[in-house]
Amino acid sequence: MKDYQVVFEEHLKAQGLVLTPQRLSILDTVFSIHSHFDAESLLAKVQEINQNVSRATIYRTLPLLIDAGLIITSEKIGENETYEHTLGHSKHFHFLCSVCNNIIEEDESPELLALMKKVCKKNNFKMQDYILTIKGVCNDCKK
Repeated sequence: MKDYQVVFEEHLKAQGLVLTPQRLSILDTVFSIHSHFDAESLLAKVQEINQNVSRATIYRTLPLLIDAGLIITSEKIGENETYEHTLGHSKHFHFLCSVCNNIIEEDESPELLALMKKVCKKNNFKMQDYILTIKGVCNDCKK
């Protein structure tokens, strides 16, 4: 059993739930995706391997994955929330193109982190985590 499967199964058990074949298909698919995804694209990808997974099951499982700390809500593009899995991902920030909605990831910058800590200290604020998105126009859309 993979690490993320163990984490999810333990989380479900703590809530009196079980790791069903449908939830396992969703979980494995989430960890096969190495980019941001929304519920509809996840559904399409899951149904390639398991036709028994419904849209409702996707929407009920996403909050469970968030609560288990396996995925985070990443960006909202239009009306759609996007997600990304957290295990094996280094801390990073996003560039979001306002034209094509492409998300480009950039690894955490020590200089930027130091600046954020300095601003937090100045404001007597204890940073626990951060989500940083820079919105603009990507190189392809500038052309």
